[in-house]
Amino acid sequence: MLLDSGLCQYDKSIVVTEPRKISAITLATRVAQEQKTNLGQSVGYSVRFDNCCEPSTKIKVSNLY
Repeated sequence: MLLDSGLCQYDKSIVVTEPRKISAITLATRVAQEQKTNLGQSVGYSVRFDNCCEPSTKIKVSNLY
């Protein structure tokens, strides 16, 4: 909803934090499927030793490490 409302214009992004690595990856995968995009494009994740984001990623799911 935040992405569709236009709050991510002008190099802004949405960051979601998840306490577990598996939860962060699963959530990012699910949101990417709902947005009908490939994981890593507009929706990505960043966990310890693994980053699946591009500079154009608007929704980033991260775990607290």
